[in-house]
Amino acid sequence: MDVPADGEYTFYTSSDDGSQLFIGSTLVVDNNGAHGLQERAGKIGLLKGKHAFTLTFFENAGAQLLTASYAGPGLAKTQIPAAALFRTGTATTLPAAGALRAPENPTSTTAGLTYQYYEGTWLELPNFAALTPTKTGTTTTPTLDMRNRDDDFAVRYTGFVDVPADGEYTFYTSSDDGSQLFIGSTLVVDNNGAHGLQERAGKIGLLKGKHAFTLTFFENAGAQLLTASYAGPGLAKTQIPAAALFRAGNSTGTGTTASTFYRAINLNGPALTLDGNAWEGRTTTNFWYAGNTHENQGVALVPATDADRARMIRSFVWGGAPSVTLSAVPTGDYDVYVYVWEDNNSETFSIKLDGKLVLSNHQSGSAGSWQKLGPWRTTVANGTLTLSTQGGAANLSGLEVWRAATTSTLARQATTSSLAQEEKLALYPNPSSSQVYLGTEASSQVIVRDSYGRVRLTQDQANANTPLDTSALPNGIYTVEARSATGRTLRNNLVVAH
Repeated sequence: MDVPADGEYTFYTSSDDGSQLFIGSTLVVDNNGAHGLQERAGKIGLLKGKHAFTLTFFENAGAQLLTASYAGPGLAKTQIPAAALFRTGTATTLPAAGALRAPENPTSTTAGLTYQYYEGTWLELPNFAALTPTKTGTTTTPTLDMRNRDDDFAVRYTGFVDVPADGEYTFYTSSDDGSQLFIGSTLVVDNNGAHGLQERAGKIGLLKGKHAFTLTFFENAGAQLLTASYAGPGLAKTQIPAAALFRAGNSTGTGTTASTFYRAINLNGPALTLDGNAWEGRTTTNFWYAGNTHENQGVALVPATDADRARMIRSFVWGGAPSVTLSAVPTGDYDVYVYVWEDNNSETFSIKLDGKLVLSNHQSGSAGSWQKLGPWRTTVANGTLTLSTQGGAANLSGLEVWRAATTSTLARQATTSSLAQEEKLALYPNPSSSQVYLGTEASSQVIVRDSYGRVRLTQDQANANTPLDTSALPNGIYTVEARSATGRTLRNNLVVAH
């Protein structure tokens, strides 16, 4: 604490229950013991400046009260103000520009994150790349509301986080069970493993703008809890707000996305707006269905969702083999989603898109369970798009269709794609049993990550003639990262097989 002048100071504590105040190692105020609200004081001579300050307090029962005050030369008794209190801090010097990560800043984004939901039993985060999601969708913030059950599931959220200024940021995850947070391909927060609620944090230097963001989570047993927070220049620690989270937008042209919203049908209900997109009702043109219609608004949905989406889900087309068809569809490629749900007993059915099996033996779950399934890609050449089911009784609630990028757009993107392929990090031999050489002449640090994103090996690379020792790595697939002579980050997958 900072005192403004040389002289004798009186310190006070008023507390219920006990408290003590120390300057350095000197006990100045002893107000210890179990008691109601009472004030005690003590004196000490101090030179002007910052002195080590410790205040202790405990609460046994009753009220919980504590204040600390002081008086001194030219200073009437007053509660010690925030302006006089300091803690040991770390330097806040802005990292050099070269040490700050450049943002992706995609040309087209929309609010929220994309999620993939998986079901299975794990004791640590799974290799998501090797899994097929049970369902996918979007969310404004990381939430677990999409889950079908309370244990044995995992979620991966992807999108972009917008940071307001250049500088060093601290990211946090608090989770039960495990979680990890990535900026780009960098693992910033490692909170993995089966555990109760715990918080972990990590730091990264970022330039202002939108950075690629991935948050992963799994639940084994017990509570299902996940929050993601951050702090940075001029930004106190806070849960990452919806206003800072974005996903790839739905635009054509040279942007980062590959599809645009085409049509969505509320199969047994009126027109409405969902996720900012205009849905058509069951009486719209160029649409028909085969099956029965039914509505059951009295069933509680699991997970809960917004009111408009809930009404759409609980009004549906059903039967042993219901189907929906769109006509007058322009020639092209389309990504298709379907909302399904269960209003009573679980059913098992399969889904076909334009005659091709896209989902086999799907279980609808218990009453109230719902999912947004897809996307599945289909090519329309004859003007119609049909989604059909077979097997058990399926409940189809909504059909959502996005048009893939045009050929010209894909052609423009091909140049970038080819460049990215040409700039992959060369590794040889690959697979490797004991050592591997990198095809870059640059001097840089080589980082090897496992399939969970965890750093398993680092090595300073002087030149291309310096081999990377992989003998201690278990068999598996790893990502190797290094820098090119021009400073670009290069990556490639490495198979280790002893």
